[in-house]
Amino acid sequence: MPVGFANSSTPVEIRNLWRTPDFAFVPLNNEFRFALDVAADAMNAKVPDNFITAEENALTVSWADRIPAGKPLTAWCNPPYDNIQPWLDKAHFEASTRGLTTVCFVPLTPDAGWWPTNASEIRQITGVRRKGDARNISGRVKFIRADTGKPVNGQNKGSCYIIFAPFTLGNMTTKYVPITQLIDDFETFQDMTDCGVYDA
Repeated sequence: MPVGFANSSTPVEIRNLWRTPDFAFVPLNNEFRFALDVAADAMNAKVPDNFITAEENALTVSWADRIPAGKPLTAWCNPPYDNIQPWLDKAHFEASTRGLTTVCFVPLTPDAGWWPTNASEIRQITGVRRKGDARNISGRVKFIRADTGKPVNGQNKGSCYIIFAPFTLGNMTTKYVPITQLIDDFETFQDMTDCGVYDA
């Protein structure tokens, strides 16, 4: 069984194909304007017009060279969770040698052996405490199952963004982002897009 999936009941063939929900991507895209998705296929690419497939092997090609002229040197990476380390190493390499900023969306597991010490920033998605008897809101992201297209409950870990950016590598600044803020930012963006105020 792949590393990182010791207790997973998900079929092996789709474990690395789950999709990031839009609310966890769009607010970061609004900030970074991603020009490339480095770990995707046609079904789950968050940058649908420019992505690197498993067949192309993103760990062996230049990410910066895949950025179209005039686009920002930014990439999105939701790597296969059974082997995260090489993706973080590659993101660091691209930042330090090619000037590319990469945002990696990974499990919040700072006790893991792959947890970086050379990133620019960590943004942890947090839950939200509600007043009175209202139920608190979990910060765990429900990913979209590859075979059904439905969000799945029961995540046993939180999620975070690990950012590798030129000139700030090694800062390891930590920030906390309430899951409700991501959802609100996403819904605001949707409203602005629907009204024609914002051109995606």
